[in-house]
Amino acid sequence: MDEQILVTLTQRLEALELQNRHLKRAGAVVVAVAAALVLMGQTRPTGPLRITGLDLVDATGTTRATLTVSYPNNADHSGPDLSRGTPSFTLYNRDGSANAQIRADTDTESPSLSMWGYGSDATVSLSAFSTGASLLLTGAGGGANASPGAIVFAGQGGAGKVMLSDGSPLIVWQAP
Repeated sequence: MDEQILVTLTQRLEALELQNRHLKRAGAVVVAVAAALVLMGQTRPTGPLRITGLDLVDATGTTRATLTVSYPNNADHSGPDLSRGTPSFTLYNRDGSANAQIRADTDTESPSLSMWGYGSDATVSLSAFSTGASLLLTGAGGGANASPGAIVFAGQGGAGKVMLSDGSPLIVWQAP
């Protein structure tokens, strides 16, 4: 009888081990299906990418380009006036100084393109206003407050103006 009990116990133990293997496999399948459902439920956004700014840096970590929206302060200086944001895209030299900028100024409602000479303050600026367009040229060595060396302005109705300066606020020549 002892032998019969051992055979029965062995058969029951083998059946339990087989059942345990089947349960483990079924559990693994359930976990895999649940993970697949979660991963398939994640979709890519269908709208535009929305960011508040973007900095592009080179391999050394130096900022080489920025895409930003800047906000002027409110008239009461209580903080930025979020209704008057000015978007701009700025390119920088390897030393971190601005080299070129495209911006759409909200205050003057005029887009502009400005370029600065590498290592100098020579400037070329092209702007469009509601009353016309202008090209501004400033030579090197004048500093941040330098008067433009030349201004070409094309106004409404074809009216144009060319002004030349010697670097002082005085106009040396102008036509018409």
